[in-house]
Parts: sequence; C-alpha cells; structure tokens
Amino acid sequence: MSKPPLKVLLDTNVWLDHYLGIRSGNELATRTIDALAAAGAALYVSAPALKDIYFLLAGNLKHNIRATKNEVDEANARACNECAWACIRQLMEIAVIVPVGSSECWDAFTLKEEHADFEDDLILAAARAADIDWIVSSDRKLQARSSLPVLSPREACAKLSDPTPPD
Repeated sequence: MSKPPLKVLLDTNVWLDHYLGIRSGNELATRTIDALAAAGAALYVSAPALKDIYFLLAGNLKHNIRATKNEVDEANARACNECAWACIRQLMEIAVIVPVGSSECWDAFTLKEEHADFEDDLILAAARAADIDWIVSSDRKLQARSSLPVLSPREACAKLSDPTPPD
C-alpha cells in the first residue's frame, strides 16, 4: 500500500515571495514549491489567502509603476490586475484550495490563547480541518507558537533534502 502524499499548506507570505520576484524570499519560496512538487507533496492554499495575494500582487505592481511614472493610467492598471489574475489562476492550478467557513472561524477563536493573531489562527484552523501535515510560512511568530508543524521555507527544503543557498 502506497503512502499518501504529504499535505502542505503554504502561507500567504510564501506565495507572495514566489510571485513577486523583487522580494528577498523569492528564490527560496520558488525552490520550496519546486522541491515540494518534486517530492509529490500536495500543495494547499487557504481560500482567504487568494484574495490577499491578488490584492497585494496587483497593488505591488501598481506601486512599482507609480515609483517610475508617478501615475498609473487605466491601461497599466488593467495590466496589473490581469497579471494578478494570471498568478491566482496558476496558483489554483497547482494548489488545493482549503475552504474557510464558519467552523474554521469558530475554531480560530479556540486558538486565541495559543496564538492571538486571528489571521494566523484562521490558517491554523483551516490546516486542522484539512488534516495538513505541514504549514510552510516565513512568519516567525506563527512558527514559534503553533501546535501544528510550521516550517520556514528553508526548513521545508532541508526536510526534503533540497540544498538551499546559504544565509
């Protein structure tokens, strides 16, 4: 009997590092996603993360245009939004979406004493509901306070025996 695939939920910050090439964690996030896929892991993303990723991707692209042109015209705004849509589409093709409904919201309240950050508690509740094996996140507070295994991208690569660039 074959072993079921490793179920790994990637936090919003890892997806953003992957899609925004200018962020310092870009190379490591991409390497982590590639290593997980090569190991046959099933990748997951929480449903609320999709809206955050879309909003932050489009906003970051518009910010970069403003930095050089001072203004984002309608054509550039549409292009930024289309780019964000394309990233979300690609993400949805490679990751399973973990729903977050009322049960997960109430469960997040039970995690308040453990980790009093509602956004992180929603991720933990979603991970519990989906029976996730690992969460991969660059959020050090989440890593330190979670009762679930939360690994940094570097730690995830190390567990998968993927060499990572030195610090």
